[in-house]
Amino acid sequence: MEQEHKYYPSLIGNIVLLLFLPFFAEAQKEYICIDPSEDDEPVYVERVEKKPAYPGGDEELFKDKQEYLVYPEDAKKDSIKGYVFVRFVVDKEGHITNPEILKIHDDVVIDSPAFDSAALDVLSHLKTFIPGEQHGKKVNVYYTLPIMFKLDK
Repeated sequence: MEQEHKYYPSLIGNIVLLLFLPFFAEAQKEYICIDPSEDDEPVYVERVEKKPAYPGGDEELFKDKQEYLVYPEDAKKDSIKGYVFVRFVVDKEGHITNPEILKIHDDVVIDSPAFDSAALDVLSHLKTFIPGEQHGKKVNVYYTLPIMFKLDK
């Protein structure tokens, strides 16, 4: 009779997994393309060939986010810090449309209407993106942007 082997992860294995999980999650990040078909129904493509880009690259996007970010006045006394994740569509012309706050249950995510509003306000100040492309055509693409709130001391 063959003996059944059970796998019990070690403490070190769990620690290593937890340390590298954020890197694996970032590597798995995909941009989803939304392109209306002939019936105007969205068609979802698993991976867009060319993701939308911010003029000047990610460094410029980070700089512009920080420049236009206004920490909510009512929350300053509590010195709350954390992230708000905003998802929107970069349309075929590069405009930001359909913004929404992603509700993620995590210790680093702020769940507050004041912070949500401040995060959405940042979007109104950003430059027009360079649109994403699929098969050589400009397409509408979902884009998720983390916005960090932290008071400088």
